[in-house]
Amino acid sequence: LGWLDRFVDDEPRERLRGFVRDLVRPALARLGWDASPDEPDLTRALRGQLVQSLAILGADPETLAQCRELELEGEGDPQLLQAAVEAVAAEGTRDDLDRYWERYRGATTPQEEERYLFATSRFPGDAEVERILAASMTDDIRTQDAPYLLARSTTNRRQGPKVWRFIAEHWDAMQDRFASSNIIGLVSGIRYLTDPEAVRDVQAFFEDHDIPQNHLMLKQGLERMRVAAALRERVTPELLERFGA
Repeated sequence: LGWLDRFVDDEPRERLRGFVRDLVRPALARLGWDASPDEPDLTRALRGQLVQSLAILGADPETLAQCRELELEGEGDPQLLQAAVEAVAAEGTRDDLDRYWERYRGATTPQEEERYLFATSRFPGDAEVERILAASMTDDIRTQDAPYLLARSTTNRRQGPKVWRFIAEHWDAMQDRFASSNIIGLVSGIRYLTDPEAVRDVQAFFEDHDIPQNHLMLKQGLERMRVAAALRERVTPELLERFGA
């Protein structure tokens, strides 16, 4: 569903969101929002995934409102809290990002720190993503975390191409700033760049910028990008036929 959401816009996307709501709501209703003490971990994980899907892919107002309440409280079942943090970020504002940075810096556990740091990659606004990109090249973010935050930001539905351009423009500086073993992490998000122009740009870039220490992984990353681009080309007409006017 996440992939399909990337391939349509405007009215077809709104109809796809309605399909997601109809699909996910009954499943979440069966589980409910409250975890029982003896509940299996997989059930808790499923609940979090359903909530996140309904809030982000289904753009369900009621679920989004509940997610915002949970995120502001900042406590509860870890799987559900993770879903809430991701959902709020996906529609987040400047004030939300301010709060996320405060919680990242004031985190009392590694889990809380990672939860808020990596969720910043979902923010949709230009100003917010530019703030994240700038911070990735400063001591505001640890050098072992920054490559993976940038990679995850590349998966941002709206801002992914901008993030990739930032990576390409700062590639040489990143070689000096980040550990060589983490450079390949910058590539892990390129598979979500499925626009034909973006695919050509990425492939052309890596023809001149190899990652010798992880050459095979780079080739695999480029192959995954081409596979996803082929998926987009194949299924978009079907989606438009199914969810078009």
